[in-house]
Amino acid sequence: MIQRYGQRFIEAGQFVRFCRDLKVDITLNALMRYEQAGRMLPIAIVSRPAFPDQRQQDELMLLGEPERSMLEHFRGLPDTELIHCFDRQMGLNSLIESPLLNKGKALGGGILTSAITRYYSYWQVHQAYAMKHGYTRIWPISRFYNWLSYWLTMDDLEHKRTFAEVHPKDDETRILEGHQRSRYHDKRRKHSRKVQRMFNITKKDHYTFLHDLIDMYQDYLDAERHKLAGEIQKDALRLATMMHLSSGVNFNGISDRLRVFSNSVNADWYRQTFRNFDIPTKERDDARLIIKAELPSCIKKGVNERSIDAFVDSFLDYCEQHLPIVISAMSRMIASEEERLEKFRHVNVYANMQSLLTSFEYLLRHMASARGIEDKGYTMFPLLKVIMKRETWWSEFEPKTRNGTLPNLVNSFSDQSLSYWPRTFLTVCIARNLLVHKFFDENPYDGDIFSPVLRAVVAVFAYTWRIARAMKLGHMQAESC
Repeated sequence: MIQRYGQRFIEAGQFVRFCRDLKVDITLNALMRYEQAGRMLPIAIVSRPAFPDQRQQDELMLLGEPERSMLEHFRGLPDTELIHCFDRQMGLNSLIESPLLNKGKALGGGILTSAITRYYSYWQVHQAYAMKHGYTRIWPISRFYNWLSYWLTMDDLEHKRTFAEVHPKDDETRILEGHQRSRYHDKRRKHSRKVQRMFNITKKDHYTFLHDLIDMYQDYLDAERHKLAGEIQKDALRLATMMHLSSGVNFNGISDRLRVFSNSVNADWYRQTFRNFDIPTKERDDARLIIKAELPSCIKKGVNERSIDAFVDSFLDYCEQHLPIVISAMSRMIASEEERLEKFRHVNVYANMQSLLTSFEYLLRHMASARGIEDKGYTMFPLLKVIMKRETWWSEFEPKTRNGTLPNLVNSFSDQSLSYWPRTFLTVCIARNLLVHKFFDENPYDGDIFSPVLRAVVAVFAYTWRIARAMKLGHMQAESC
């Protein structure tokens, strides 16, 4: 399947195939009927005279994009060619007209033609769906899609032009250095602002469009049109990128402003649905929910909600820089009804728990390094001793058996000979020694072992992060674990 997402001009036959790939059954004859009825119009029609005069031959030459099959072909691309040739010629060239943009203006001008080629934009798949199913939400926002697709063309070509200038490494990867990234960002920002001026786009337009895209996304999910919902998700994320480039407001700021713009009882739903479109943001939000839900009361006691939020966010900020696996693994320990079967498969939960337990070990190693202690390949218990030996509960914890067996793990959940913290750290140590080195296909224990281990892991992360914050670990330029 050829990727057509974001293409501003797609020949009608290819557009039909694109629609069918997205499970929208449409034909060329149906497109002609919709056009004749003035309901769904092509974005461009190109006429090719049977006997072109010299002027028409020159005009036809201007309506062809150069063949660029390799990245190197985009090197040195002038700014003018970041705009599609059809857009550059619209209104100047007698052989191209846009019924969609000119509100159904009569076409052809009396030219004797041997061929007329119609073009549709990628987003018009939603119009094709609307025509077949009586869906109405797409029509008011079609004008927004016009400028989004215009910008997508510029942004995608800028991406190719920029990376064409980068010399590939031995493994053929191309990586932008600091000054190159800055210049690339500046160019993308310039293009976004240019499009905003050209189309007189307002802040209200941005948020109206984003709001309506989220409504369309939910409509498609309700209709079990998951491929179309995926296209909307891409549009919302690219729109957010355009908004960020033109206004400087980041993703979090856009999601917060969307909630204010929504101004309804569903405002939080719009914000969270949008945030869920971006996988790293969704993972962080899910991890945040897990941590806040499982924080032990002794950590929260006497602390207001704002301070708890700041505490959790500082930990997640640290993880994003040094331990992204923590966020990813925690996010997979919470699931919607649709995600439950996949996320909570035994093997997946097992792997996620392994990741969390080893990540806790990495955090301890980072803290030991920040204290100037040489890394001798310590495992969890020696590292704990370095960090925790002055804690009041250490003498309770140290003598306990930490062998990684299932009976030891289960017993640790309710060992009344220990107070809360040594018991919790003992659970984590035994779980680490058991789950990292062994795998059992089915839980032989009559009960859930993963939930108490997850609670213990969150608790020891919180306890340890409190010490790490006092060390200002998150502000140190320490080497990533």
